[in-house]
Amino acid sequence: MKHSLSKEIFNKDNKKMALATIINASGSSPRDSGAAMVVFEDEEMLGTIGGGEVEKSVYDKALEYLKGKNDQKSKKLHFDISNEEAAEVGGICGGKVDVLLEIINLKEG
Repeated sequence: MKHSLSKEIFNKDNKKMALATIINASGSSPRDSGAAMVVFEDEEMLGTIGGGEVEKSVYDKALEYLKGKNDQKSKKLHFDISNEEAAEVGGICGGKVDVLLEIINLKEG
């Protein structure tokens, strides 16, 4: 997945992006470890970490970091969604997912 994302990123003009990678998945999660997505400053997204509320939360956090509302360069995000909680937000999966969110700024040397 990351290799196909690399080709797409190479062709983009954006210089600042957030890379979100699932680093741990257990239970019935929609994607396995290694799944990745990239969020750009212009709010475009490439790839997927499974969709649903987890992906939306990660996307929103990525934009917060990209727009300078948080100075951190990386953050581990943890999602613990029981089957009951998943059903409440329209999901079909339950489980635990850890996502590493990394801000990459190609403008910086």
